[in-house]
Amino acid sequence: MNIADQIVGFRFSSNELRNKAGAAYKDEKTGIVDVHKEKCVGCGYCLLACPYQVRFFHPENKSADKCNFCRDTNLAQGKLPACVESCPTNALIFGDLNDPKSEINQVLKSEVVYRDKAYLGTQPKLYKVPHQKGEI
Repeated sequence: MNIADQIVGFRFSSNELRNKAGAAYKDEKTGIVDVHKEKCVGCGYCLLACPYQVRFFHPENKSADKCNFCRDTNLAQGKLPACVESCPTNALIFGDLNDPKSEINQVLKSEVVYRDKAYLGTQPKLYKVPHQKGEI
């Protein structure tokens, strides 16, 4: 059981919790959700409210954090996120969903895919291909 399941009587809605300090934001150009570390007050509300439970408290920065697809490092240099570059089985694909010729769009056209918790209206851009029998 996670901490969000243990807390009773929240007085804030999920949307209020998600960005109480104004630190969380969505980059409109890339669609990447990130954290303004200088605005984060360390309250932990966004950690509780994240429907994907991927946020964590970074002990060195003393702020909330999450994967931002290496936005400030690799992507800024025109490279792929580190996980994509280093995956030994090439299981990860990263690309521009707005480019119909991109590798990611070719995969989306040819494979059965799903998105976690799309029913929440979060418009996730992370697509997953379910494993087939015999794969793991």
